[in-house]
Amino acid sequence: MSTDDIDTGGAPTPSRGGRRTVLVVVAAVVGLVAIGTAVFALTGGSIIGLGTPATTAAAVATATSSPSPTTTPSPPPAPTAPVVRVPASCDELLPQSVAESIAGGALVPVTESEHTASPMSFVGERVGELACSFSETGGSVYDGAAYSVGVTIVPGVSDEAFEQTVQREGIFVGTPEPTIGPDSYSACVPAPGTRPNSCSFIAHVGGYGISLSSAFATTVTDQQMAETRARFVDLRATTETLGTPGPLWQPVGQGLSGASTCDELAAALGIARVEQYKSAEGEYNGSPFFADEQVGAYYCSWTDADTTGATAASIAVLPGGVGYREAGLEADPDLVWTPAPDYPGEAAIAVVGDGVSEVSVAIDGGWLTVTAPTDTLRAVTDLALAAQGVALD
Repeated sequence: MSTDDIDTGGAPTPSRGGRRTVLVVVAAVVGLVAIGTAVFALTGGSIIGLGTPATTAAAVATATSSPSPTTTPSPPPAPTAPVVRVPASCDELLPQSVAESIAGGALVPVTESEHTASPMSFVGERVGELACSFSETGGSVYDGAAYSVGVTIVPGVSDEAFEQTVQREGIFVGTPEPTIGPDSYSACVPAPGTRPNSCSFIAHVGGYGISLSSAFATTVTDQQMAETRARFVDLRATTETLGTPGPLWQPVGQGLSGASTCDELAAALGIARVEQYKSAEGEYNGSPFFADEQVGAYYCSWTDADTTGATAASIAVLPGGVGYREAGLEADPDLVWTPAPDYPGEAAIAVVGDGVSEVSVAIDGGWLTVTAPTDTLRAVTDLALAAQGVALD
């Protein structure tokens, strides 16, 4: 498995060109109104009809005093470690019984990791998403399961990021669903003479991107599509009651910085004879609701014009992602990682092809991988780290 196979998480939806899909989910904001009341007292006198009440200095002072100031709630403290930023649980958002009503059969929670060795496949966790999924076998429909159902809620999704998701060619062809609510779309409508093998809905409410997807090894029936839609309506209503997403965790101290786009990194690496390059942008963006933009994560690969198509370099960067590196090293059982103490930070190297190796580096709270011809791997890695602001000895 190469690092440019970006695992998007959740259930896949149909895509043009055979590319994998990415879908995601949303919630709403409930405002709180604080009302202050001023209370004054009258002293002396008697009831109406029995004389005029006497006015004392205390009464005047009380009557003319200003209302008590309201107290503005303090923002929640910044988390000290990566946290799920969705104030809900899988049992609340996708109970197993609801998933089974969509699939029309028995399901079990998905326990098999769909991550790859690339930092980009951990972007959802890095931004604090909540993902819940069930399948017939606990694995993917690509691994033999007859059907699966999944929910993903991504916090901190901007209007621009959601619009990019809707317009992402080849990944999610959205059909507007105004009867469900604003910013709601589906991908369940089959082309003439065909049927989809998945049914998915996405929406954007109150800073959350929400997705409900059902995938099947064969075709989706009308009943399954209707059930998926009905359950998404319920999910949207539930997530509308959630509060504003909590703050995003950021590592303390020096972090990966500097180059944050493929063009910037290509310039830093001095790549002058690039025939073509692929980046985690547009239809190639595998992160849910473009969540990579929240944390400065990105992926690039180049092809040298002087070769017969061999990849000159492939680089993935996840600032603040050091905590996910161990899971990445274990994601692909075909890769054998060997410690590389002569590299900066904590590094390990694996052979990924004929004359091609990959290094996985944890440094400055972040995680970076570089894939390149073995004889140039160290030089490319040093340049990539320097572009991220890492001081090299």
